[in-house]
Amino acid sequence: MTGNDSNLCIMGTEESHFQEDIDISNTVDGKPIYYLVNEHDKTIDSSSNAGYVAVVSSSKITVSGLTLGNNRQGILFAFTQDSTIEDVTIEGNSSGIFLFHSSGNTLNGNTVRDNSNGITLLYSDNNALINTTIQNNYLGMVFSFSSNNRVYHNNFINNYYLHIYDGIGNFFDDGYPSGGNYWSDYDTTGEGCLDENEDGFCDTPYYFDGGQDNYPFMEENKWEIKTLHEKAADLAKQLANHPEAYLWGGKGWDYNLAQFVSAENIISGYTYWNPDLVGSYVSRR
Repeated sequence: MTGNDSNLCIMGTEESHFQEDIDISNTVDGKPIYYLVNEHDKTIDSSSNAGYVAVVSSSKITVSGLTLGNNRQGILFAFTQDSTIEDVTIEGNSSGIFLFHSSGNTLNGNTVRDNSNGITLLYSDNNALINTTIQNNYLGMVFSFSSNNRVYHNNFINNYYLHIYDGIGNFFDDGYPSGGNYWSDYDTTGEGCLDENEDGFCDTPYYFDGGQDNYPFMEENKWEIKTLHEKAADLAKQLANHPEAYLWGGKGWDYNLAQFVSAENIISGYTYWNPDLVGSYVSRR
């Protein structure tokens, strides 16, 4: 198959519908099709020169370092668990990454752009999407009958219709101070994003179809910029400013300065009184 807008599509409703015998002698745009069925502990990386990847009824598969386009699905996981898609560029597909009845998988460090649907999860639970850019798709992510998926530390940029469709039952941040995602339509005061405490997050959640991000970032990739000490300092500031915090007059201990400092001056490690552990000081560095 060559020269088509959507070269290959595998669809079905039952596991057997996806269990096809397709070997790498079959190609799309001159690149081999990798169609794995009942495989385990394997890697498909850039050395494969793959043009289409499907993983069916498999586990512990890693797909990495590829650029995939012009298919109905850039990557298909069907009835697949505990596998990884990482450092992959997916562009120009009907559905960039498609998970069907697949759980416990990790999508990390990918670029998903210029697809109809960037990432689709159908009957797929307990997956993680992190450190990925979802950009210029018609729909950024589509959830259908899928829950308990964790989506954080991603850039959602200029997806034309919606960033998220039907996110009910899924999680879109990793709590504080780890944070949520960057949303291109929620990063200025005019769009409702204020950061009065200057911690890098909008002070109010970002709401979308079926869900919310409680700690939306104001800048792209901001989670990569903060050091461990900066994250500790953010938490110390939050604790010091909390009305019920048991701190020394609203101060925390700075290990670099070797003294108690006020919340706005905390720059690294901290020590604070933990009211949940009676008689206990808790330290972090």
